[in-house]
Amino acid sequence: MFAGLIVLIGATRAEAQAVPGEPLDTPFNVSIGVNNTFGAATLVSDSEFTQTDYFLTSTSASITYMATDELSFSLGGGLSKYLSRAGGINSQYEMRRQDTSLSASIFPLVVEPNTGIITTAGVSLLLPTSDLSQAEGLYTAASLGLTLLKPVGGMILVYSFDFTKNFHAYTSQVFETTELDIIVREGGTERLGANRVAVDGVLSSFAVTNAFALIYNFHPAFQFRTSLTWSDSWTYDNGTITREDAFTSPNAVVGRGHRQTVVGSFGLRYLLVGQSFFGRGLTARFGVNTGGAPLTEDNKGVRFPFWDFENGQSSRTSISFGLGGTY
Repeated sequence: MFAGLIVLIGATRAEAQAVPGEPLDTPFNVSIGVNNTFGAATLVSDSEFTQTDYFLTSTSASITYMATDELSFSLGGGLSKYLSRAGGINSQYEMRRQDTSLSASIFPLVVEPNTGIITTAGVSLLLPTSDLSQAEGLYTAASLGLTLLKPVGGMILVYSFDFTKNFHAYTSQVFETTELDIIVREGGTERLGANRVAVDGVLSSFAVTNAFALIYNFHPAFQFRTSLTWSDSWTYDNGTITREDAFTSPNAVVGRGHRQTVVGSFGLRYLLVGQSFFGRGLTARFGVNTGGAPLTEDNKGVRFPFWDFENGQSSRTSISFGLGGTY
């Protein structure tokens, strides 16, 4: 999560060096974006109710304060609304509040004089304003990120590393028994007390993300971006999954749960108003994004990051277009 924010902050400022433009002349700036996304599996699916068949519109807003030439603070959040019957978790045409982020970044932290590599760093705290985070019992998520940037002509090469630690009330989702129409122990639920039930599954405790990106300005008003992100997350050690007991299956691998996700993306941006992508202006955006496990379900094949050629309907691929402005 925070890796993407650091890449955006660092790469956008590096753009200002690679592509001359009018910098912001105030310590405050406000950015607003509207994005429309639909699941690409809709193009190959026979059913309108698969999880990948959806149309989603989302808005985001952030305010950034430049305390010094190097240090900035940001506050951001958003709202999303499904315009299709499928795609939502709890209801059709579902509307969701997004989490709110508080972040600080230093740019540049270090500039290596021989290679010209720019290093930037940042920290972030997540405020659980979304229904999903509140249902998980998330208190906050703290992230620490480090990004390396190398401007090369009209290109910018970016690598970022991010570590995120989650803080939940419990190691699994917990509900009041009055909120659930289930039988305890049915489907893995577990009674924790007189009125609390833990739902099957252990929540993520921490994650590590590595992201690689390339930004190419082939025209002052036209930009191409592509990225590949690899993340690993580990569940909490709740004492029931990290050691064997009388109920452990002989086929089970004892230890923390581990999940890997790879996300590939590419997109175009066109500057409608303004002198550069850094500064005040309005930008049109188009992108294709695919995320999923790096291996196929049988763990015998490698999933191509931009599309699952074995089964296009199972691809977690989305196509998006929208507008973004900074003032």
